Amino acid sequence: MENAYEQIVASLQSLQQQVEDLSHQQTQVEMGHPMHVGALLQELQERIGSLQENQGSIQVNQRPNTSFMKKPKICMLEKFDGDRTKFHGFLQQVKLYICMQPDRYPDEASKVGFIGTLLCGQALSWFAPILEKNMAVLQDYEGFLRELSATFGDTDTSRVAETKLRKLHQGNRLASFYASEFRQLICDLTWHEDYFISQFRWGLRDDVKDLLLTMPEPLTLEEKQRRRVDKLCLYCGNPGHIAINCPNKRTNSRVAATLLIMPKKTLSLIALVDSGASSCFIDEGLVKKHGIPIRRKNKPVVAEVVDGRPLASGNITMETTPLRVHLGDHESHICFNVISSLVHLVIIGTPG
Repeated sequence: MENAYEQIVASLQSLQQQVEDLSHQQTQVEMGHPMHVGALLQELQERIGSLQENQGSIQVNQRPNTSFMKKPKICMLEKFDGDRTKFHGFLQQVKLYICMQPDRYPDEASKVGFIGTLLCGQALSWFAPILEKNMAVLQDYEGFLRELSATFGDTDTSRVAETKLRKLHQGNRLASFYASEFRQLICDLTWHEDYFISQFRWGLRDDVKDLLLTMPEPLTLEEKQRRRVDKLCLYCGNPGHIAINCPNKRTNSRVAATLLIMPKKTLSLIALVDSGASSCFIDEGLVKKHGIPIRRKNKPVVAEVVDGRPLASGNITMETTPLRVHLGDHESHICFNVISSLVHLVIIGTPG
């Protein structure tokens, strides 16, 4: 195709040059031969027009055909054996797979047929009679999905979601993983927001619940809106001031840059200096990470959260050896109680 195109271009250039030469010669020939030269010029011009048409046709044919462009590779889906716990994910993947390849599955029958190739085990046993009898649902994609869902899906999604949510616990997982699974389940429920909050707290690990007791109670969206409309403080709910200068906020604690000085290492971190704390505490994870020397306490200490309940993690049995602590202009030696799941890595108590 490229050689033909180049040949036509060369022919056009040659013919155009001939036309120019003949035009020049026409002015030089004798008056007795005008018809001969004029006829030759007309013939050449017709040939040029024909070649130009061929040139345009070749240019059009050389445009890339996007229908043959390489499409992104999509991995084939795993087969579905009838396991109800996997049905929802399988169904969503099938819909996405078909949606991304509309040319491959252009009609109802091709979509249903594709799903049929992904069935095995119990699911294939269900599909086989439909195929053998050539039932009408083979030509109805949406109808087939409804039949498939009625057979292998959860017939009562809200009831199933509620049952799973009631049994959901954080366990040894990170709170973020627990929250992610919690959000998935509540998509099928229409509970009031307060019930969701209560259920979420109930499923948290005990030590995390203890930490929540030391923090302000989160407001619901309705309560936030009510306080804004009534011009109440968003922190305490009382009138006459706003949250930024609320007199009911705790003022007996602050954070400060602190140095923990050990024989071979010095740690620079932010500590909570709390005049309401009865002792000094350090996070167990920080101790393990930096190899801070610890020892068993002579007598276990019972630690309590703000409502008077003992910590879910139990009595404190370990403490650090005396550490040099540099805080502001002061330096002292402190034995820290070792405790897990602290909001702050280090708490320096200054009981008054």
